[in-house]
Amino acid sequence: MWATILIASLSTFMLKILGYFLPESLLSHQVAKKVIAVLPIGLLSGLIALQLFTTKDAFILDGRIVGALSALGLLMMRAPFILVITISALITAIGRARGYWA
Repeated sequence: MWATILIASLSTFMLKILGYFLPESLLSHQVAKKVIAVLPIGLLSGLIALQLFTTKDAFILDGRIVGALSALGLLMMRAPFILVITISALITAIGRARGYWA
C-alpha cells in the first residue's frame, strides 16, 4: 500500500520537474491540466483515509473518525483552525477517557 503512495508521490514530483523541460503546448492540454489539478487532492485524501481507517494490518473504526467528523463539521461552519484542532482533539480524548471507543 505504501509503495503505491510513494510511486504516486514520486510521479507527482517528476511531473512537476518535467514541467520545466516540456513544451507549453503539451502542458496546456485539457487532460493534463485536469490530472495535474486533482492528483494532489487524491494523494492527500488517500493518506487521510489510510490514517483514519487502518492500523498496521487491520481495518478499524474508532475515536479518530469521530474527531475527524467533528473537525469536518467545524470547518464547514468556518471555525478558526486552532479551534477546530482543539475541539476535535478534546472530543476524541473525552470519548476515549470514558471508554466510548478505543
